[in-house]
Amino acid sequence: MAASPVDPNLHPKRPKFEDLQAIVDAMAASVTWCSRSLHYLWVSESYARWLGLTPEQIIGRRIVDVIGQLGFDALRPHFEQALRGERAEYEEKIAFTGVGERWIHATYTPTFGSDQVPDGWVAVVTDVDARRRAEDALREQNGLLLRLHEASALMVRENNLEGALQTTLEAVIGATHADFGTLQVVDEQTGALHIVTQRGFGPEFIEFFSSVDEDRGSCGAARITKQRVVVENVTADPIFAEPSISGVLRRAGVRAVQSTPLIGSSGNFLGMVSTHFRTRHRPQDAELLIVDLFARQAADLIENRRLQTEQKRAAEAIGLNARAKDDFLAMLSHELRNPLTPITLALDILANRGEAGSREIQIILRQVGHLTRLVDDLLDVERLTRGKVQLRLSHIELSKAIAEAVDATLPVIESKRHRLDLQVPTSGLLVHGDPDRLRQVFANLLNNAAHYTPVGGHIEVRADRVGSDVVIEMIDDGEGIEPELLPKIFEMFFQRPRAIDRSEGGLGLGLAVVKSLVEMHGGRVTAESEGAGNGSRFTVRLPLSVSRAELNGKLPAPLEIPSTGCLKILVVDDHPDTVDAISQALRMNGHMVEAVSDGLAALELLPVFSPDVALLDIGLPVMDGYEVAEHLARRMPESVPVMIALTGYGLPADFEKSRKARFLHHLVKPIYVEDLLQVLSSLQIRSS
Repeated sequence: MAASPVDPNLHPKRPKFEDLQAIVDAMAASVTWCSRSLHYLWVSESYARWLGLTPEQIIGRRIVDVIGQLGFDALRPHFEQALRGERAEYEEKIAFTGVGERWIHATYTPTFGSDQVPDGWVAVVTDVDARRRAEDALREQNGLLLRLHEASALMVRENNLEGALQTTLEAVIGATHADFGTLQVVDEQTGALHIVTQRGFGPEFIEFFSSVDEDRGSCGAARITKQRVVVENVTADPIFAEPSISGVLRRAGVRAVQSTPLIGSSGNFLGMVSTHFRTRHRPQDAELLIVDLFARQAADLIENRRLQTEQKRAAEAIGLNARAKDDFLAMLSHELRNPLTPITLALDILANRGEAGSREIQIILRQVGHLTRLVDDLLDVERLTRGKVQLRLSHIELSKAIAEAVDATLPVIESKRHRLDLQVPTSGLLVHGDPDRLRQVFANLLNNAAHYTPVGGHIEVRADRVGSDVVIEMIDDGEGIEPELLPKIFEMFFQRPRAIDRSEGGLGLGLAVVKSLVEMHGGRVTAESEGAGNGSRFTVRLPLSVSRAELNGKLPAPLEIPSTGCLKILVVDDHPDTVDAISQALRMNGHMVEAVSDGLAALELLPVFSPDVALLDIGLPVMDGYEVAEHLARRMPESVPVMIALTGYGLPADFEKSRKARFLHHLVKPIYVEDLLQVLSSLQIRSS
């Protein structure tokens, strides 16, 4: 690169030309040399060309005369820093005469005279305007994408359509660099466009366009064609020729507008998003692509809300019918109990007199028992449907519940001369459940087997421990179940085809009650059959439980873990008091505990804390407990921690969902320390 000579009259010390030439040739940036008097001593050709000048037009002139007063004032603090003998470096947007505002990166290195006093500086200047503008554009694009996410999050998290549409409008205004904006939605009843959110307009504009049922202006044209309409000058476009519209726009300060229709997935018109400008303007194609993206999202949000509304109306209608049915069942079951009460009392009196041994009395006893079970089923269905059944939980041996169920159903089993085979261990199958409800489950299954097995049949009851579950099987060689009926067998009021005499009786409620009660215990029940005449197999799976009493008695003692070998437990819950209480209780029992309030914080701990057990709240912010469990399993494939759900969700579907999400236990809040420690003790036993 050729370099221009230095003016010797402006500086007493002249560097070697070949040294300066070497520096310039070695650098891609532009270079200048300036004096204490704020004149240019020398400039590279690239610097001069950047300013639209030649080196000869710059050298010897004052800096302010070359770059302009605005640029000079902005750079003066850096000049003064260099003249104090300090190196200066900056990256700023500077206004240059003939160039305009540009982002530059510059480094000033001071030069010194023979007296070691700073007499100027050498500047290395790089134009970074393209990079900075690209960074600004990327930030703007990221901001728009964030708005897109925020709008979706408002709908998902809060079901807030108005807030989501406001966020959408703000993003569209930002994307088009507009001054005003409106978002309108079509009224489903009248077809008129209503403003649901706007920015920048006064009362006159809002009132005039608050409800538009005529196809006029840019919105009318866009509605007819279902295509965007852009008007660069509203005063000259015939779309706005009507004086009433043009007057409102003029007084609002609108000179240009774009209107983009909101089109649903089936092509139906849902609304309009418009942005308005104070000056004549046409948005760039790239900006309009972003508008299309937000318009598509706004249409989806509106459609989703309308779908939710329709579903809610349908659900309310179904709910009204269901409530009417439930009210009838409740009334019927309670009314049936009235005549049963004196009958049973009379039978008790006869028994006390020693007169209950006759065949006739035994028939009455059996039929009263049968009628009582039907009424109980009706009551249970009504309570289960309304969520009024509350379990009285305790740690019980399953053999006891099965034995009581056998006692309750023995009359019907004996009346049909069935052979009953029990293979149930007397101890070791401990579950956390309601004794009365579990007895009811097994009694219903035994009654079902007895009723649908011909006289002289065989019924077998097996129970055993399989992994972390207790598995109970009830097998009969009776009528069996056709394959097409198996999926419906647990539905309420389902009836298998039967003879015209309805000799087996029943309302089709017993198995529905069984399914609901088993799921309330965190278990599941299934039915199998190879078809008509091949018998049936009903299988109940319940979570195994371990109590301290059983550990100290019949079951093996828990593994003695030294203080250095205790369980490492990760607690994740967004309720501070819950976290503190659980953490303190666990530490008092010798466990190492790390507690955090959300899933992201839990994952950040993994490099330094590898838990044996993860106690996860399901309803966490950011990512829920199911997602946290999935991430833990993926990040710790060789040592997946035992997952325990801590949750306020206790419906059957919640137990099933946590089971599918790798949770070994599902503890419903409020959590009791004893229950939690019993669960952890069972894990210690398993590890031993």
